[in-house]
Amino acid sequence: MTHAPNPAGAGLDISAQLQFQEATYEHALLKSLMARAPAEGDRTFSIMREALVSIRRGPEAFLDRLAGCEAWWALRPDIATLIVRSEGLFGILGARGTPDMCRVSVQLWADTTDRADAALARVLEEIGPYRIMDIAYSLNWRFINGRGQVTRVCTEERVSEPLLDEAYPVLGGVEEFIGQYLAAPESVLVLQGAPGTGKTRLIRAILAAIGAARNEPAEVLYSGDSAVLESDDVFLEFIVGDFQAFVVEDADHLLAPRCDGNQTLHRFLNIADGIASARGRKIIFSTNLPNVRDIDEALVRPGRCFAHLYLEELQPEEAVNLLERLCEGTPERRAGALAQLDQAGRKAFSVAEVYSAVRHADPQSVQTGVRQPGLARAAERMAFGFN
Repeated sequence: MTHAPNPAGAGLDISAQLQFQEATYEHALLKSLMARAPAEGDRTFSIMREALVSIRRGPEAFLDRLAGCEAWWALRPDIATLIVRSEGLFGILGARGTPDMCRVSVQLWADTTDRADAALARVLEEIGPYRIMDIAYSLNWRFINGRGQVTRVCTEERVSEPLLDEAYPVLGGVEEFIGQYLAAPESVLVLQGAPGTGKTRLIRAILAAIGAARNEPAEVLYSGDSAVLESDDVFLEFIVGDFQAFVVEDADHLLAPRCDGNQTLHRFLNIADGIASARGRKIIFSTNLPNVRDIDEALVRPGRCFAHLYLEELQPEEAVNLLERLCEGTPERRAGALAQLDQAGRKAFSVAEVYSAVRHADPQSVQTGVRQPGLARAAERMAFGFN
């Protein structure tokens, strides 16, 4: 590849106004070059390619390797950023993470599709040996730090073990329910129930399914911080950003009726089924509120909410069904787990308690005559707006 006549940033003239508007040098440089391109006949910015990949390598070492590539000139504005430039090509590569793992963002502009594709292939070739393939989704956290500023942190979440239908008798079939939700035009899903009833497990499975359908990790916006959600910024980010889902866990304070003084819910109503549509993206709430009537009716109305599920504890018969599924082929562990549930003397069991009993089952502690938890009539299940 022929080198560009000038290295990255040569002859750069960034106005003071542009410096104030742009938070980073690389984006100030990008906008300056774009602004000059039409007058200079530079077609570098005609085509764009992007990629977001997680790798098992530290950010410094990885960017050092790319900086040494002879296909372009490199400029390093900081330890986590690399700017690359060659004839008809401009790129911003970012890598953030730990010494053992990082998340690489790639943005490339070129004058032709061939050049853009070739440059992207070159970067992905370097990434290939280190790429992490079992990422299910990227969780983009938003919270207020000790200085009162919105902090952004991204974590990579791996594929979890499949959910079992026995853990969610209200759904009938977990996989079928998730498929129906992802295909539905409604954006909102509300999961309500006591801690340990499987709300978070179900959310993780839904997010993993979104990524599987796209054949790449889903981008998820996540916050439970009321101070973050009191501002329009995070909602604007969701609308204009490349997110497939917005998750709010422990959303008790956000779901109360507006007549009770809830000033935040209207923002969710607007993006769920308002003027600023979610455009097929999903909005998932979880709450521990004990009463189904504690949630504003406008949020769970038909056309906006796909399902409002109340996840209850498992009745003894249901708990045994789940336990037996978890202990298939291990009769001693089954007996130990049954003994633990029996000793608890409970009339109902959370999903978390059943999983815990199986994990901590000690076959040595099983006593003769241990009985199976008494069977009881299953309580009436509640599912609202479930299509």
